[in-house]
Amino acid sequence: MSDSGLMGAEATEAAGRSGQAGRAGQSNLADLVMEGGGVKGIGLLGAVIELAERGWTFPRVAGTSAGAIVGSLVASCLQTGRDVTSLVEVMERLDYRKFRDPRFLGRFGPVGKGVDLMLHNGVYRGEYLIEWLEAELANIGVRTFADLRIDDDPGTSLAPHERYRLVVMASDVSRGQLVRL
Repeated sequence: MSDSGLMGAEATEAAGRSGQAGRAGQSNLADLVMEGGGVKGIGLLGAVIELAERGWTFPRVAGTSAGAIVGSLVASCLQTGRDVTSLVEVMERLDYRKFRDPRFLGRFGPVGKGVDLMLHNGVYRGEYLIEWLEAELANIGVRTFADLRIDDDPGTSLAPHERYRLVVMASDVSRGQLVRL
């Protein structure tokens, strides 16, 4: 996270106001942290692109929920040298309705969804998300977290097991713990 503690559009606006926006040939570094929020992920990508166009680059990216999905794509682009603006096409051709892939009982309204939540720790199967994200990351050249390892940061204070371009934060509701992937 940047020293300012700002994220997404807030960071874009603050960079412009403070005169810290990148100038041609100059790059500003900040770790990027993105929150969840469903379709807000589209807006997160827009903020990342705006920041990149202003000269910002992100050595590490962290996110949760929709922020983790967008973050994984952004981190993969940065790791492989691909322009993050290429992700606009990815998001435009995505059929967001397919993310709602209910389990059998979920088709029976709120009661069925409640039973699914208790039995399976979730309302949706998530199969479409996994298949879609796996394919998009593979198209960028990333198949595992190992592909996002940071090896070119000699002055880092990060422990070896923390030297990855992407951090995904998740809640393990069955154990009541925050999990860092």
